[in-house]
Amino acid sequence: MKLGGVALALCALALPAQAQPAPPAELPVSPPALAAFPSPGGNVTLTLAPWLTGFPSPYDTTVSGKDGRCTPLRPGLPTLSASVGVTPAILGPLVTGEPYTCDATIRWASGARSRALALPDLVLLPDPAVTPPAGVIATPAATAGPRSVTLGFTPLADPGVTGYVAMCIDGPSPGAATLYRMGAATGSPVTVTGLQAGVAHMCSVRPYNAGGTGPVVLAAATATPLAAPGGAQPVPALGAWALALLALAAGAMGLRGMRGRV
Repeated sequence: MKLGGVALALCALALPAQAQPAPPAELPVSPPALAAFPSPGGNVTLTLAPWLTGFPSPYDTTVSGKDGRCTPLRPGLPTLSASVGVTPAILGPLVTGEPYTCDATIRWASGARSRALALPDLVLLPDPAVTPPAGVIATPAATAGPRSVTLGFTPLADPGVTGYVAMCIDGPSPGAATLYRMGAATGSPVTVTGLQAGVAHMCSVRPYNAGGTGPVVLAAATATPLAAPGGAQPVPALGAWALALLALAAGAMGLRGMRGRV
């Protein structure tokens, strides 16, 4: 069986060319894409990783700039933001003793946008006169909700604790995670929102005060967030071979129609 010129042309259009991928809507946290670290004057500096801005680019476009943001976990405090090019973004000043989570919207030369979460996951300008909490939180009880997880735990009997921060990652370990989300509260429970529905997350809780956060917790609970009520169901995408088969079918139908008119 010989393919007609129309079918061959459709096949060529259907099969993807080998090229660099387009940047994703959210960059993975492993390897880290964005670093956040304290800088003079009580500020925080957001810096893109060299693998993201080097040559050649890992994607089909290059970085043209970024919109950095540090959001306080305690409501009522202002969000810090700055828009720059590829150079580091300096945001501030931070409120001493308050936890922030930082991210950036990466602007690409193609016009695309990607969100990058900063590591470490929490930025806190410590008060040197205050000692950070020494206690740890045992494995919390996790309850899944619509794109969220609520973590119940036993608070520490430490009057110096200001509050508790929770982190949920979408992998079995930090090195295997592609994203994280944070939450905070003055006591139990803490709810973490903005999670991926149907994906198992590992979540942990640690205390903080004006001096810093408690030790990194290895005791984590696992939960799978539910779908948001009334959320749209994803439409399956056609693979390259499915597109090729459709092209063949379209070519065959076109040839059959031409023969019928001869």
